Amino acid sequence: MHLFIRYIIALTISIILSLIGLKSDITAVQSVFTVLGIMFSVLMSLIISFNLSQVVNLDVRKTIVGHITYRRNAIIYDFVCSTITLLLSSLRVVADFTISICNHIIFTFPTFAICVLIMSIIYEVRSFMQVHNLQNEIADAIIKEKEGK
Repeated sequence: MHLFIRYIIALTISIILSLIGLKSDITAVQSVFTVLGIMFSVLMSLIISFNLSQVVNLDVRKTIVGHITYRRNAIIYDFVCSTITLLLSSLRVVADFTISICNHIIFTFPTFAICVLIMSIIYEVRSFMQVHNLQNEIADAIIKEKEGK
């Protein structure tokens, strides 16, 4: 799911949460970001340790490298945007930013930040599963090719 769409979903969810009276603060944002940071580290380790030494078909290897590079760049971009969201939440001016209509708060930035970070966690879990499945598929293909020889 594209980053822009995830931010729109996070905005919508944060407005709904604010309308029903659920708000967040910087401590909760920092806690969720800590979880995201750990997940980012694990996922990047998985991507960096990707072993393609036994893939001898250059076209297949090039396709796999392209997929891994795209996934790596998307994850880094997502994490950078999440980090910017955390930093903005840390600023008093932004952390106190609310939009109210008829004395009903419909938007608070910390609630939005929490939603953004949770969407990023979901994205990273999905990416982890995709990368892990790709690793398994490559291993299976290598085993089948060796058995066929």
